[in-house]
Amino acid sequence: MSIASMKSLLKKAEEGNYAVGFHNVIDSVSLTGILNAAQEKHAPIMVGIAQVQCEKFVDFDSIMNLLVHECEKASVPVGIHLDHGLDIEMIRKAIDLGCSSVMIDASGYSLAQNIKITQKVVELAHANGVSVEAEFGQMNDEISEEAQETCFTDVEGAIKFVQATDIDALAVSFGSVHGIHDTVPALNLTLLEHLHKDIPVPLVMHGGSGHDRRTYHQVIDRGIRKINYVSYGYQRVAAKVREYLMNNPYTVYDNISYLAIDAFKEVFGEVVTSFRSEGKA
Repeated sequence: MSIASMKSLLKKAEEGNYAVGFHNVIDSVSLTGILNAAQEKHAPIMVGIAQVQCEKFVDFDSIMNLLVHECEKASVPVGIHLDHGLDIEMIRKAIDLGCSSVMIDASGYSLAQNIKITQKVVELAHANGVSVEAEFGQMNDEISEEAQETCFTDVEGAIKFVQATDIDALAVSFGSVHGIHDTVPALNLTLLEHLHKDIPVPLVMHGGSGHDRRTYHQVIDRGIRKINYVSYGYQRVAAKVREYLMNNPYTVYDNISYLAIDAFKEVFGEVVTSFRSEGKA
C-alpha cells in the first residue's frame, strides 16, 4: 500500500469521529511492533521522528530509509511524519527523503513571524504533495495550571493563523503536556470545544499519552483528529521487557528484541482501540 498523506488520513478521521495515532519511532523494533499493532487492528496510523531526536541520537537518513521501506509494505494506510520541525532546511530534507507530512513548529515566535515561517513551509510542502501541521499556542512541559494557562491557544489568533497559512492540521494547546509526570494534566475541554467550532482544519493533541480511554473519547468528540502518543507507550514497553528480564536473567539479546516487538504491538494495539481507529483502515 502506498504511503498516505496526513490530510487524507485526518479527513477520514473527521468523517468517522476518531483520531489517528502518531508515534515516534527510533529503530526497527519500535516501528515493527507499532505497524504490527495497526495491521492487526486494521487501523490507519502515522509514524515518524522529531527533529530533536535526529539531533541527539537517531540518524535521519537511516531511519527514513527504514520508514519508507516498511511503511510501503503495510496493509493499512500509514503516514510518515516529521514531528516538531524547527527549520526549513530540515523540512526540505524530510520531504526529499519521503515524509508525507511535516510539522513546522514556530509557536515560540510572534503571530506575524509564525505566519511568515509557516507560509514558506506550506508553499514548499504543498508543491511536493506533502501535508503540513503547524502549532499555535505552546506546549508547556510544566504541569501546573498557572503555567499551562499562559500557553493556551487563543481562538481568535488561531483563526487568523489558519486563514493566513493554508495549513492542513493545527496543533493546539489546551492543557496536555509532553513527557511523563506524577499527576495527570488537567485538560481545558471548553477551550477545545471552541477551537473545534471555529477552526476549519483538523486539530492535533500533543503530549497525548498518559490519559485514560474516557479522556481520549472526550477530546475526540471535541475535534481532536491526531494524537501524538509516545512517552507513556515507551514506558509501558520498557516495563514489560524489564519484568521479563527479571524472571529470565539469561535471555540473549535477539530474544529481547523479539519480546520488545511483541510488547510494542500489545501496548500500541490498546492505543488504537482507545483512539477509536480500530477497523477504520
